[in-house]
Parts: sequence; structure tokens; C-alpha cells
Amino acid sequence: MVANNFNLSLLQAVSDWQISSTEKRAAALKEQCASLPAKFRTSVKRCYRQVALTKGFVWDLIADDCLREKVSSWTLSYPVAIAFKDGVPPQGGGYQGVIVAIERPASAQIIVNIDRLYKDRDFLAAMEANKASISRYVEGAGRYKGSQQEIVIEMDTVSKSQIRSLGGHSSDLDELTILAHMSIYSQFGCLATPQELAHLRSGPSWLSQAATSRVLDRTEARTEILREVKRLQAHAEAGTAV
Repeated sequence: MVANNFNLSLLQAVSDWQISSTEKRAAALKEQCASLPAKFRTSVKRCYRQVALTKGFVWDLIADDCLREKVSSWTLSYPVAIAFKDGVPPQGGGYQGVIVAIERPASAQIIVNIDRLYKDRDFLAAMEANKASISRYVEGAGRYKGSQQEIVIEMDTVSKSQIRSLGGHSSDLDELTILAHMSIYSQFGCLATPQELAHLRSGPSWLSQAATSRVLDRTEARTEILREVKRLQAHAEAGTAV
């Protein structure tokens, strides 16, 4: 594929999307990338997406097992996903950090594999040759290039089973140290060693996949109760018998 087949409209659509994702930009990107060779729209093994959810959307995903999606950015790199937008959302901000993963998305769902574009010599040459003509180039393609290992996917929903990690905030280090000493003393009659305390981490962090699974399992019984409460509330508001 020669460099001039990556026309200015396509380059602009990619750069605009890298600045920020909107419905208008999604439509433009989808239109411009539809005629790209299949290698830029083919399936990948696994990709990740970090989202910050309000309580309502957390309920949709965990309790109703259905979070509405659309055309959105995913990454082929888990480290990129956990670092996106400074990582775990700030404590007290009303948002729950969640990383979801999908295995081998269908080619029909892939709008464009931007990571693969930025590994293509002709695309890079076209972007370089046209950068002066690309609006806000320094904010989009010029800033990010292929650093986010991005792939753009269109899908209707994601489910609870696709949750890879939850973000959280642990207690401060002094509190964690006291808890560690109490735990070790209750089991072995001695305080925690410096080596054991060295593993303590405070502040924001992403849970491991195993720890995330345990949290989701513990919430299941609580979720069933909340579902019943919502059902009763709905009946009460509708004025119908249970």
C-alpha cells in the first residue's frame, strides 16, 4: 500500500479520535477506515479498556450484567490500561475504576487497529508528509502516535464476566502496619518482620484478577438482596401487588 492511499481525511479522522472520542468523531473514523486493508481491521488476541463508572453504571455492570457500550477505544496493553487517565479514579470522587477485557473480538467489531497503523511505514510517511495540513495535529497524532497501543471497537455491551480488575484505595501505611502486626501476632505470637512489612502498599491500586474475582463473588449475595429491594420499590411505585 503506497503512502498516498492514506488520504488526508483518514489521517485527520485518526488524529481527531486520538484527541478525544465523540459520536461525531466515531462516525468519521468508521467511514474513513471502512476501506482500509483487512490487516488494519482484523482480530487481536486480547484487549483492555479502563472505565470510571458512577454507582448507576456499576449497578448496570455488576448487578444487571450489562453495561451499554458503543464505538470506544481499547488497548492491547494491560499496563497502558491501568495507567490511563492517571490510573485509579480519585477517592471520594464518586467513581469506581474498572478494567474490562475482551478475548479475540470479531473482525466485524473492529473499526481500526490504530496500533497496527502506527507500525506501518506507509502510514507513518503519510502522517509525516501531511502533518502541517492536519488540524490540531500536535494535540492528537503528534502527541500520542502509537503510544497507547490503541484499537477502536464497536460493541453493544460488556458483561460482568469481562471485568479484569477493580480499582481501589487501601488504608494509609500506618494503619496497614498495625493490621499486619495484629494478624501475624494472632497467628504466631510475634510481630511482623521488616520483610513482611515491605510488601505493604497504601493508596490507589488495581486489584489482581484473583482478588477482583473474590470481591465480585462476595458482592453476589448482596446484589441479590438489592435486586429484590428494587423489585419491591418498582411494585410500590406502580401501585401493584407483589
